[in-house]
Amino acid sequence: MTQKHMYGTRGALLVGVAALASACSGDSPTNPSELQSKKPVSALAAISCTGDVSSKTLACAPASDESGLRGNLIVGGQGVYVRLSADPTTVPGPNSVTITNVRIQNLMAKALGMFSETTPSPDGVRVIFHDLGNVEPANPDGYGEFTALHQAFYTFPGPIESGATSGPRSFTLNLAPGTTTYTFSVYVVGAMSPDNEYLRWANLRPASSVTYQGVFGVEANDVWIVGNSGSVLRYDGTNFTASTMGTGNLNDVWGNSSSNVYAVGNTGAFRWDGSSWNPVALSGMQTLWDVDGASNSNIAISGMSGGRAAVFTYNGTSWTTTVLPATATGTKVVAYGMWVDRASNFAVATGNAGAIWHRVGGVWSAVASPVTTALQDVWGTSASNIYAVGVGGTVLRYDGTSWSRVTVPVSTTPTLWSVFGTSANDIYVGGNNAGAGTNATILRFDGTTWRAETSPSAGANVNAVYVAGGTNGEPFAVGSQGTVFRGVR
Repeated sequence: MTQKHMYGTRGALLVGVAALASACSGDSPTNPSELQSKKPVSALAAISCTGDVSSKTLACAPASDESGLRGNLIVGGQGVYVRLSADPTTVPGPNSVTITNVRIQNLMAKALGMFSETTPSPDGVRVIFHDLGNVEPANPDGYGEFTALHQAFYTFPGPIESGATSGPRSFTLNLAPGTTTYTFSVYVVGAMSPDNEYLRWANLRPASSVTYQGVFGVEANDVWIVGNSGSVLRYDGTNFTASTMGTGNLNDVWGNSSSNVYAVGNTGAFRWDGSSWNPVALSGMQTLWDVDGASNSNIAISGMSGGRAAVFTYNGTSWTTTVLPATATGTKVVAYGMWVDRASNFAVATGNAGAIWHRVGGVWSAVASPVTTALQDVWGTSASNIYAVGVGGTVLRYDGTSWSRVTVPVSTTPTLWSVFGTSANDIYVGGNNAGAGTNATILRFDGTTWRAETSPSAGANVNAVYVAGGTNGEPFAVGSQGTVFRGVR
């Protein structure tokens, strides 16, 4: 079978559409030209639409017969990679209909219409008619060879960032005299770069009443997730195994092998030894929030002891409880976040009212903080590159000398619950949604720019983020409503 190609793209993606319906506009053709193929295409969806002239309606759904698609096409659907919308009714004309205010929303985790990480594609983002049915576009921007010869397309200026929506366009379709119903199918195509990264966040689990609070992978195909009411999920890369450990809420999980995993929560700490969970005795323990470690002999847990912020540390032989010192603004009640440096004995804990503590030479000391709101989590690549996140959309960075605020793209001020990464150029932050019916906050830093990414289900919050398998690994985000998101390539 002949391989078809797409003009002028790098890592081009064809993304399907549905839900087109509209009112009227006066767009005109812009010198249509016949484009020749140069680059491979990958299709993410094929959508068929049926319109009725008398009722002025248009309904679209995933194509039921995709046998005509090329072997290299990958099929998805509306609301998965993109969402195409338009005005609710079509406008009939003399042997034509007009679909007005057509817009493309990018639901993927990457910008659509980028030739490289920094260069927008000159082709923008295109809607391609891959099956005309009994219509003929009257005002296309051009014609090209995409999946067949001489296919009409409309161009939307790019790039369209993750979660963003394009400006409107209007499509006029010519109909044969006397036509009462009409059909057609479309793709959306836009360059994306680099090719080897994930395209979107997919929800791996059905919605439920479980709220997941922590996620960590001891190996690429051994990911542990913990949550309320003692919920535990273990993921082997394909399947989930669910279990329950007690009745208390579990807030975090960490491990360094399949036989050395720690989970902490409201009722204490527990260790998985490869076959069963066993309680860990911690003196003066109250609620525990976070656990991290550099080795079997360098593990730390944040939480409370005697109504004060405290940490619990393991040296390979025994556990020690340390009540953390008062900060410049007074005694703190709880330590939420914990991060242990992999190359030294340095560690950081964060807590309520903006509290930050450093462990240097085995001694915990309070350090100056630029905020007075709770800091929920902390993570770093080294002792001179550490991030903390918290209430009010707060992101802080430590450069080895002092902590300072970082500006991130949040439309409101959600609580940010978790931060994790694989390097200084690959960092994720997860947090609350922006209000009823909106999606959870997921931010990503590429070493230069912070970007907001679109999470796949409305109403959920993300409580923990993790990347399994290290650099170029699979990102995970877990949270409320049984949420388990994974980055899909």
